[in-house]
Amino acid sequence: MKKIIKKQSFVREKLGKLTLLMGEGGLVSFQVEKIVIKEYLKKLKFSIKNEQLTFGEYDKFNINILNDIINQEKSRNVFIHLGGNVLFILSIIVSAIVQYLKNMRDPNNHLLNFISEGDVIEIEGARAKFVGIEDDKIILQYSDLTSRLPLKFSYKLRKYNGNAKTLSKYPVKKSTRRNVTKNIISEIFDIDITTMSSIIKYSTLIVAPKNIIYEMVKNIRVSDDENSYEFTSLFPCAYYGSVERMDNFRGNAINSEPILKFTSKISTARDIIQVNKDIKNLIILGEDIYKNNLSDLEWILKRKSVDNVIIILDWSNVSSIQYMLGGEEKYNVFAWSEEALLSNINLSNYLDIRNTTSAYIIEQKKVINYFLNRNVDLLRVDDDEKISGTIRDIRKTLNELAKTNADSDDKNQFIKISYGLLSIFEKLPVPLKYLEKAIDEKKLVALHPRRALAELRILAGRLLEYTWTSNYKSKVDFILSKLEYIREQIQDFNPKWAEFIKEIRAIQYKSHLVLVPKAYYAEAIYVCFREKGLQHNIKILPVSKYTKDAFYDEILLVGVYDDKKFNAFNNCYAMNEKYLAYPIEAKHFLWARKMNDKLIKEIEKVNSLVKYEETAVTYEPDIVLDKETENEVNELVELESIIDSIIRSETIYEFEQERNVSRIKCIRCAVFETGERAYFTRYFKPNVIDRDSENIIEKNVEDLKPGDELVFVRNEHDMEKDIILDIIDRLMMNRDFKDKYDNILYLSRIWKEKLRDYLESTGFNEEYISRQLAAYNCSRDAATIATWIRSNKIIGPLEKNVYKALASITNDSFMIKNWVKIHEACSIIRKLHTRLKKYLASSIIKSVVGVNAEDNSEFRIIREIVGELSELAQIVQVESIFELEKEIPAYMANKLIEM
Repeated sequence: MKKIIKKQSFVREKLGKLTLLMGEGGLVSFQVEKIVIKEYLKKLKFSIKNEQLTFGEYDKFNINILNDIINQEKSRNVFIHLGGNVLFILSIIVSAIVQYLKNMRDPNNHLLNFISEGDVIEIEGARAKFVGIEDDKIILQYSDLTSRLPLKFSYKLRKYNGNAKTLSKYPVKKSTRRNVTKNIISEIFDIDITTMSSIIKYSTLIVAPKNIIYEMVKNIRVSDDENSYEFTSLFPCAYYGSVERMDNFRGNAINSEPILKFTSKISTARDIIQVNKDIKNLIILGEDIYKNNLSDLEWILKRKSVDNVIIILDWSNVSSIQYMLGGEEKYNVFAWSEEALLSNINLSNYLDIRNTTSAYIIEQKKVINYFLNRNVDLLRVDDDEKISGTIRDIRKTLNELAKTNADSDDKNQFIKISYGLLSIFEKLPVPLKYLEKAIDEKKLVALHPRRALAELRILAGRLLEYTWTSNYKSKVDFILSKLEYIREQIQDFNPKWAEFIKEIRAIQYKSHLVLVPKAYYAEAIYVCFREKGLQHNIKILPVSKYTKDAFYDEILLVGVYDDKKFNAFNNCYAMNEKYLAYPIEAKHFLWARKMNDKLIKEIEKVNSLVKYEETAVTYEPDIVLDKETENEVNELVELESIIDSIIRSETIYEFEQERNVSRIKCIRCAVFETGERAYFTRYFKPNVIDRDSENIIEKNVEDLKPGDELVFVRNEHDMEKDIILDIIDRLMMNRDFKDKYDNILYLSRIWKEKLRDYLESTGFNEEYISRQLAAYNCSRDAATIATWIRSNKIIGPLEKNVYKALASITNDSFMIKNWVKIHEACSIIRKLHTRLKKYLASSIIKSVVGVNAEDNSEFRIIREIVGELSELAQIVQVESIFELEKEIPAYMANKLIEM
């Protein structure tokens, strides 16, 4: 008998069309030829949510672009489309197929290059141990016998990544299990299956919002002439919450290396790429993923291991492209501009929606149609410059005041409050009395003009007590008097109202939307309608809540035209957009339009989809964008920058004043409409009102955005306490409630105390607990365990086996005896939290609109014990939020701080 080759010390075998080389010097160099998939895709059908995706000329063009990019040796690309999710779906499909083919056609990825004697492999559903190679035979050890597989059938072998410790019996009958993906790919692409490798080494990383990832990936199906398959059963996919926390999508039964890796944060993408050198392609969906974290994006772009990067944007979110066009990296730009569409696509055929069954394809065709035919117009409000001229003068004087050398906290507060009032006066479309009435009746939370003016008078008095110059005094007096003048002018009659109500009456029977800067503008409009007895079916949203989930005949913009979330000039979901504007706003609107046109022109110069020709950019002929307008715009930008600096300087001042106190690291500072702020730590989850579902949800701090309404406990003695925990403490004062929940609450909290005691007594840390849990098949990263211990809001893990594992790790007798009861108690308290959040949200929302909250027996008992829950809540709306990684006094973290 010849000696068995246990390690492939020298093997050179021809497997079909490919040559497999293995030797002491390592793997051979091999260049996989470029893979073109467009023609082959005709043999497959794709569907999502049971609706077939019928790809037309535009989609096939995009498939070619994606295919070409992924075939590049090294490239950085920006792909600008019009909207919808079809391009993202195509990027998933194309990257999966091309990446799979590159892996399977690379002989260096053959399984025999990656296994050693004693490794367990899978073959047709059975587990066997690899022994070695003898006489062109692969020696496999089953539980009952030894088998010899001809080398030419090595394509049937797959790496086993499961947890089973035993081997299978040799299968007497031929298994029906097979590598479905390999069979389909070999048939579709006419590849000899015996030449295909078995290891997925190289993968693609896709960064996109988590909800979109799950909606798309879980619902895509692939069909051939005979069968239909889940996409994730053919192409292993996984979602990464962090480098340590991975969840496989359904279908990856043998835990193969995911060929597509998904995450929703650019920082996590960086971490993954840092530890995994085999990620060859990166796809990013939307600039929201990276625009607040450009440093991580820059790091990734410079990574030599990443061959190709594709950043997918739509026209309504392209502000970051200026950074890309002017940066060090050379980008290929593929932009579906009007010229690109007309030059490359037969639109009369493509836009025909007959015989189109997929809602995603229909949406895409509508987006293109709206893009080509949309109108953006001004609704000018003639105020004889009474309001506009005064706003302009105040803004200019505020700038001058800010630049004076006489710095003080009072001066900064005066500027900040004045600017906030000015913004309300400029943007509000109804008489001011309705906004003030809504604030007085606690229907909304906002800067109260009357009270703000009273505070400004106090600040002005303090400012003018100082020995400032007469010029300084005149500026303070001027700003205060002019703000009082505007308030008087719009208190009972707002010049915008006539144009606003005229337009509302014209559009209310069309598909329409009114967009306002913040939620309190919408509530003030509704209050006005009710007070005036006006019937309406108007849909009004703050711009922060705008989503591209519906098409509109018209969107009426009130105080919104160039928001970070909404670009009026490039929105493809409204056929008509109209901007209600004072003369001063009209100039700023047209200036923003000019800047947008300029940006589009810069994109067209480098657009690979068009042949660029120099053309003149045209503007509205009846308004001259003169030097005065430019100065006004610059003054506004400068003033906004000053306000931001004031906010940040106040933050730094607060930190520097505290000495000899325990500190904790925060990652975000939120500033609220009414002037308060909050400093949030990484693992804190604020309570946020979801008005659509009438519920309170918990959000990650990183996901907070302007316009979010946060709920804090209204408690003079303990402002940092969570409102739900406060309600439970109040309920515990009731005998019946205490009798029912006292022991349950104790059990739901004791596991944390035991875990904390264990760490303190042993000196171990969260990393140690993480490793111990992994040994019990209960993987948790150290950060999660730290959150368990430090956050009172975390009730407990969902899985029962985690409690059993913790009991064993701590070796605590109480835990060992009661871990099942502890798990049950945590489940009961978690349900109680859910019910309380639902009722609290209902109470808050119903109190705002003047309707009684839901009143079933359980909620009635809660109200009888605790009182009206809405009175316990303090609601604040996020005006701005920014990154702030600083050590702050621990008592200032995660609570509402009045300034």
